[in-house]
Amino acid sequence: MIPRGQGPLRKLSLVRQESRSKAAGFGLRAAVESVIAGWGEAAAVPVEIWALPDPSSVVTDEVAQLVCETLVLALSAARDPGHVSIALTVGGTVRLTVSDDGRGYSPHELPKADGLRRRVGSLGGVLTFASEPGNGSTVSLELPTDKGRAKGR
Repeated sequence: MIPRGQGPLRKLSLVRQESRSKAAGFGLRAAVESVIAGWGEAAAVPVEIWALPDPSSVVTDEVAQLVCETLVLALSAARDPGHVSIALTVGGTVRLTVSDDGRGYSPHELPKADGLRRRVGSLGGVLTFASEPGNGSTVSLELPTDKGRAKGR
């Protein structure tokens, strides 16, 4: 639970810590729901959820943690959003898309996230950022699941 009365950045740090433990212990959906609830409370911004995986969906702890870190990065990078949309699906791949209607970024301002990109890439995944000043931003993650990797071999 996130303590009340703390600043948004402190709350986001707590959300990040909480999501890591939930990703490892309770599964992807519970971890993602925790991040969304914590961020929504801290930022006071409506979050629209288009899709979440079935609670019985199974991914490795590493994949769940990368999804949560990407979600936290996308939410923390949103510039003055009025609304955020999230879709997360699990099949042969895990796909996460987070879009906001905030101020957006010019190409040279986009978050680098080199460490996260390397970790995603090491699992055969892709992390992308798309944005235009005044038109919000979109962060997308695609990672193969164990089933997806087995099919590709």
